[in-house]
Order: sequence, then structure tokens, then C-alpha cells
Amino acid sequence: RLCEPKGISSVLDDLSDTLDSLEQNSIVSSEAAAAGHAVFPRAPPKKTKREEVFAVAAMCLKSTYCNFNQEDRWLLVKRPKDGLLAGQWEFPSVCVWTSAENSDKKGNQKGKGIEVPVIDSSTRMIALDSFLGKLSLDENDSAVYNDIHRWTRKNIGSSPLEHVFSHVRHTMWVEYGYLVSDLVAKQNNTVESWVTMDGQEVRWMSAADMKSVGITSGVK
Repeated sequence: RLCEPKGISSVLDDLSDTLDSLEQNSIVSSEAAAAGHAVFPRAPPKKTKREEVFAVAAMCLKSTYCNFNQEDRWLLVKRPKDGLLAGQWEFPSVCVWTSAENSDKKGNQKGKGIEVPVIDSSTRMIALDSFLGKLSLDENDSAVYNDIHRWTRKNIGSSPLEHVFSHVRHTMWVEYGYLVSDLVAKQNNTVESWVTMDGQEVRWMSAADMKSVGITSGVK
């Protein structure tokens, strides 16, 4: 009825008559509210959020190995200019599972949750090492860090962190560690920032640096 030319006014007239009747019979306000809600269409069921699982590297370059301002630095990458969290800086991460590619039709139905699997640590490690290896090359295919993917690491906690957006939930398995680099230690020639072969900006940042740029909530 609401879609008809006089649908809204007709529905409101009916609602007014119903409320008058309830008032005459001393019906409580909660029932009156229910009557009002009944004449309008219900909200559509919420669409199930997409689920994505990430392996994240919180990598620190200790001040004893670097030559800029003698501060501990963290490896951050800049997100693309478009899309979710566009242009912000974050810890290096790689998606190891997504419901968009792995869920069956039943799991994608509206109103039904998607079961997120636990990705084993070896799978996460392989994916993360591969991604970090690509970050170690600059746009000229030159090795900025010969061993950036060989870092002393450990998992943070026995369960992942979660961050929920309006349409997607990120499940993040975080590994923390520090870089042991012969290139840095022997040559004392630390490169502070560079651009990878696929155009991604990479930078070692101190806590003070992070305050001056846009960083994702996951870094905070």
C-alpha cells in the first residue's frame, strides 16, 4: 500500500484509527508502539559480512641497527589510493583466506553467519614470508634488504585480533619480531623508505612518524 499514490496517507489514517481505539481501551503504550510498527514494512535482513583472514607482520628495526635518529622503527606499507582505508599506512599483511572465494552458497545467504577457519601457522608464515620478500625489492628490482623476510618472530597471543567494518570483518593473526640484517649491521646504510616494483610505498617509521601520517586502527 505504501507504494500507491495515496499509500502513505492511507496507512497513517488507519494507524490513527488504531491508536484511537487503543487509547479508548486503555491499552499500554508498548502495544500502541507495536501497532504502529506493524503497518510499516520491516527492515530488510542484514547482508552477511564478508570475512577475510590476514597474516600480519609487526616488524621492528631496533635502534642499534639503524642510522636515523637512533629510534626503534616499524615497517609500514601504504594502502592503495582507492578502496577500504585508502591511502593509510599499516603493518605488512597478506590475506590468507576470504569468504568471497571459499564460502558455499549456504554460508552466503542473508542472515546466516560464515564460519571462519583457523589458518595454521605454517600457511600464514609461508604467505607472509613471500609478501615480505617482495617488499624487499625496490622499483628497480634492486635488493633494499637482502633478508627482510628472515626475521626473528613470534605469534602474538593464541587467538587472532578482529576488526569489524560495515561490510567486512578482518581476522588478523599477528606476528611480532625484529629484523636481523647483515646489510644494516655491517654497512650501517639503512634505507628509510622506498617504492616496490608494483608501486607500493614502504617506510620504516618511529612512533613519532606514525603520529604525523594516517595509520590504520590496527597499527594503533
